Amino acid sequence: KLNATLKEETDRRYEAEKPLRELEVTLKVSLENADSKILRQTQDLTAQIEKYRTNEAALTTELKMAEASVKTRDEALAQLKKEREDAGSLLKKAEQRLTTISREHQADLKKAIAETQQVSRSNDRLLDELSDTIQDTLYPVLETTQLMEESENLSEEQKRKLASANYGCRSLIDTMNYRAELTQLSSGKDILSESEFDLHNLISGIDQQFTHRASTSKLFFAVSFAQYQATNNVPKRVIGDEEKLKKSLTILLGYALEKTRKGRLGLHATRKSADNETMHISFEMAYTSVDKQDELLDGIFNSESDTVVDVKHGLTLARRYIKLLGGETEMAYRDAGITSLTINMPLKRAVSEMIIPSDDDEKQAGAA
Repeated sequence: KLNATLKEETDRRYEAEKPLRELEVTLKVSLENADSKILRQTQDLTAQIEKYRTNEAALTTELKMAEASVKTRDEALAQLKKEREDAGSLLKKAEQRLTTISREHQADLKKAIAETQQVSRSNDRLLDELSDTIQDTLYPVLETTQLMEESENLSEEQKRKLASANYGCRSLIDTMNYRAELTQLSSGKDILSESEFDLHNLISGIDQQFTHRASTSKLFFAVSFAQYQATNNVPKRVIGDEEKLKKSLTILLGYALEKTRKGRLGLHATRKSADNETMHISFEMAYTSVDKQDELLDGIFNSESDTVVDVKHGLTLARRYIKLLGGETEMAYRDAGITSLTINMPLKRAVSEMIIPSDDDEKQAGAA
């Protein structure tokens, strides 16, 4: 009975210690697993530490290199600052020298300009004196040739030669006058001289002048201006610079006459527009030129610059007078070799303006 009791007690103790043994086994396994995990973690930490040490060494190297670079940059900046200061000093000296040279050159330039102007004035006086002398010499020749042209004892060939000589003398006189007037314009001495004048008489005078000149060259010349149209009538009385307007038209017509070998040339005037104070009169010159393309006329009237200058025919003077008068020009080449130059000229209304002409005006040459 005692043995049975002891055995039962032993069995109960064994059963009671069984969870403890299982717990011991579990704890042992857990300890082994923990040691393995700690070992792996320790190895990982050791690897990370080595990596950090490597990175630290690299960063230290880069830092040293950066410090060296910063030092080099600071030295370069210091050098650049010094060079900039030196350059500023040199620039200041150069500016001072340039100012001194500029002042010296300006003084020399002013002196040269003054000398040039003095020489130019002397040349102008000399040319004016020479022009007066030549004109004084040529005017008697002109009068003589005009008288001889009226003689009935001369042949047509002799009359043409006299007319040619007359034209040559007059062209020379005109050229000298053109030069003198251009000189006045360039010096700013010439100004507008506006007054009331008879535009119909001006056009009729041009008609008479160039009809005679054209006939000597066996050319046909015609002038027309609108008088009886409802809107385009050319007014009889206007206000403007009559002398400059007439000079411009005669210069251009004279050039056209010289460029025409056969055929006809003419001048047509019409009123393009008008308001309460101003009227725009269009003067259209047309002629059959020997040149298909007139480079001289194009260079003067189809160009914004003054690079082309003509004193011989007076075209430059005509263009400057037209601009001074507020006019505009337009060139065109038409069929049958016709060259056209149109001048749109502003003229002021006159109080005594007469658009519809009287009976006397109807008899004037050139009425359209």
